Amino acid sequence: MNRSQKIWHLILLVAINLICINSIIYSYNQDRGVIAHWNQSIADLTINRQDTANTKPLYEDEGLQSEYPMGYFPTQLQDSIYFQAKRLKIPVSVRLHNDLKRFSDNYNVIQNFGKGNSWQIVLDNLALRPDILAPSPVEIVNRQVMIDNAFYVPFLPNRINSGFSISPQQIGIFLGILEDVSPEIKFDLDYTEEVEIVIYSLQATVVANIFKGIRNPGTHKFIWNLRDDRGRPMPSGDYIAEVRIGKSKFYRKRINIP
Repeated sequence: MNRSQKIWHLILLVAINLICINSIIYSYNQDRGVIAHWNQSIADLTINRQDTANTKPLYEDEGLQSEYPMGYFPTQLQDSIYFQAKRLKIPVSVRLHNDLKRFSDNYNVIQNFGKGNSWQIVLDNLALRPDILAPSPVEIVNRQVMIDNAFYVPFLPNRINSGFSISPQQIGIFLGILEDVSPEIKFDLDYTEEVEIVIYSLQATVVANIFKGIRNPGTHKFIWNLRDDRGRPMPSGDYIAEVRIGKSKFYRKRINIP
């Protein structure tokens, strides 16, 4: 047994002793008849404490040792409560059960205080990054496997639906051969900045205001619904999406409506 295990065993023994002492006092409070006698004893001791010089401590009457640890100052009231509780004929298992139950209730209350109120939990959830809630690659593959298994028919050829589906246009955009003229607007932020997204026509007229506000660092994506601020669909042609990041950065993209 190493040193750390010995320390943990010592801490466990001290905790068990404290629980047993607390269970004795707590079980004593549960007995109404004993509580009445206890209150009367406390009242008598309170009256007798006026002349403490001639009063003999109870632990000396019981023939117990009067040596206490350094820093502990016993009183007649504390001694009487301890010895009266010690005389109660209550099984140790009952005392331990009651004390553990009370300890668990207090522990749960402390844990709930640490979690915060319901509105604080809601605010913390709103502050979570969206990518935390996004499914992992393993979850995406498992979902596709479950879909394929659901449509499986024995003894018949089944078409494999899993895999990646990439169009030639997406390949050309990725390689830089083709221009991305979709209404999807993506940009990255290194710091928390004020962002404003505006759609212009070729005549430099403001068509729609997509967003204006504060954005946190990360990748952001907006999709224009191909309508103006009044909800009217825009005619075919080219449009310019301008992303204003702070007061010094600008990002523009051409959008084509077929």
